[in-house]
Amino acid sequence: MFNPLRKFDRFPIRTRLTVWYTVSFMTVLAFSFISFYLVTKNLMLTKTDDSLTAQATEITNLLKSESISPISKELILRTFRITKTNFVLVLDNSQQIIAQSITFPLDADFLLHLQDDINENKGPHFFSQDNIRFYIEPLVLQNNPVGIIIVGDSLNTISDAFGVLFNTLIVVFLIFLLPLILVSFLEADISLSPLRDLVKKMNAISTKNLSDRVNVANPKDEIGEVGIAFNNLLDRLQRGFVKERQLIHDVSHQLKTPLTAMRSDIEIALGKRRGLKEYHMLLQDLYKDTQRMDSLLKDMMNFAWAASDQQEQNFKNQNLSQILEEASEIITQISLEKNIDVQTSIEPSIIVLGHREKLFQICMNILENAVKYSFNKGKILIQASSDQTHAKIIIKDHGIGIAKLHISHIFERFYRVDSKNHEGSGLGLSIASALVKAHKGNIEVISQKGEGTTFIISIPLATPKLIMVKFKEKNINKQSRLKILPISLTRKQKVKLKS
Repeated sequence: MFNPLRKFDRFPIRTRLTVWYTVSFMTVLAFSFISFYLVTKNLMLTKTDDSLTAQATEITNLLKSESISPISKELILRTFRITKTNFVLVLDNSQQIIAQSITFPLDADFLLHLQDDINENKGPHFFSQDNIRFYIEPLVLQNNPVGIIIVGDSLNTISDAFGVLFNTLIVVFLIFLLPLILVSFLEADISLSPLRDLVKKMNAISTKNLSDRVNVANPKDEIGEVGIAFNNLLDRLQRGFVKERQLIHDVSHQLKTPLTAMRSDIEIALGKRRGLKEYHMLLQDLYKDTQRMDSLLKDMMNFAWAASDQQEQNFKNQNLSQILEEASEIITQISLEKNIDVQTSIEPSIIVLGHREKLFQICMNILENAVKYSFNKGKILIQASSDQTHAKIIIKDHGIGIAKLHISHIFERFYRVDSKNHEGSGLGLSIASALVKAHKGNIEVISQKGEGTTFIISIPLATPKLIMVKFKEKNINKQSRLKILPISLTRKQKVKLKS
């Protein structure tokens, strides 16, 4: 669709506002002038009509005691000798001229038009012709029509006066045009001054002074809303920059240790010739350091995957029950060293929408953490169930627990509850939390110092559950029908339904 204002939108806002203000002011001014012109013209025309009506009434009063005859002519002409109107004409019933003012000559065309108008309009009325206003009124004496009175007045004077008025209004309108443009420009400039200040402040903010904020004079107007939105954007960016800087610092710190160790080992190896056994030990140390670096880089990639907006495109239906079974088997082997009893209660065929590798890593990260902080000969419980909309995973250990001081921080990156234990990178729980959120789920922790920790994970199911319910519906034929309805039932209701 063609938009005639599309090119106009390319101009600066100040120019557009100036044009709109000017057009608005000029429209109001033009409307005022036109209204004044028309009202004044209508008043003058009404005044002329009132004058003609008064003249006709005066002639009627003069003829009340006289009959329509040639004698009346002298009376009328004597009365209007000093011409009050440009035209006076008195006709009898046969439309013969009884009296006529000598200032207005009659021609055949005018008389023909006059007769036609009289025949069409029997009552008093006005009409105009050749810039002359006429008033026609039937003359009635003693309830009997005896003739017609016609009076007229020239509109040339009024037309000339209104011609001058029209030209004057045009000149005044054009004179006002330039000041209106200037005033519109100033109004547009004043209106946009807060926006210019806002732009200057925005341009002055960079990563070096990201804590600065723009001043909002009036938070209720549109510019104030822009300022508030920009400040909120800066808040989010600042939090993001702080997290990224902290991440870079932490990653650098984590990589520094294995790199320093690798460098030392290599320097030692290059210092002098050594035996095969010593070289073998050095290679083992290097291998451990590279494993540590590889694990750290994988963790960073998982964070990047969780923060991406495109991960849902690769989601597929996954059997969460099988994933938990595999994770429990692996964690059972890992926990043999500490004689930990791993117990499972997993509902079969729990289907969720997600990424299999990431779901497996969520389970393993929490289970490895449970083994790490469990007591020897302890116990780990793995439960999985589902309701109509979500899958629920509970992983509970009977280990050292987490103090209330640390619970709110355990999902932060590189945060370690036990500062004396330097195993791991401190990213396991933070990665698990990020991956759960990427699957539109939620993770909670309940813990008490010395009594163990419980992690509760909730992930949406791939499709809501449908429960088949058989019921009798009485119809005309009284037949039973089987219907399938999506019904949300409690666990007790399900048991009753199965029984």
